[in-house]
Amino acid sequence: GFLKIELHHDLREPGVKVRPDLNGLWARAQKVQLGSLPGLVLAPADELLHLCVHDLRVHGPLCDPFEDSLRCLYDIAQVTIALRISWGQFVESARVWNASRHAYCRLLLAQKLVQPQIPSSVLVRLRAQSDFQSFEHSLVELMATYQVLRIRYIVGSWRVREKTRCRVPDAGNG
Repeated sequence: GFLKIELHHDLREPGVKVRPDLNGLWARAQKVQLGSLPGLVLAPADELLHLCVHDLRVHGPLCDPFEDSLRCLYDIAQVTIALRISWGQFVESARVWNASRHAYCRLLLAQKLVQPQIPSSVLVRLRAQSDFQSFEHSLVELMATYQVLRIRYIVGSWRVREKTRCRVPDAGNG
């Protein structure tokens, strides 16, 4: 099998309000060995925050934080399980990057759908930093619930189609 590696030369995107702290990213980067070569990877908190805002780079500032791929949500869950996240650093970086709202929405949806290991205090702090009006937060909760139901419906429909497609009549029984 092959290992897919996504290389980035810059995490900033022109016209997007989320502004990664590149100096902080380099300062917290961790040394790894890639085969026989030395390399650097993002610190776990930075990796998680990058996953939370990744669609902004791909789709631009008008992207809907709830229009997630299941792979991204799965990646968020796996990072929270496999890596030791400095949650204080994560919340502070979200503030510095101007990404608290986006991180909150991503983690809220991930929590509802794939149940990653996120301390409730992190969502509370991100929500406070996001300065949501009460009606805005109600709308965010409603959108997250809608997306969970939508994804479950799509996955359920896919499973039904797959099961139906696999039911091939036996040629000997007509």
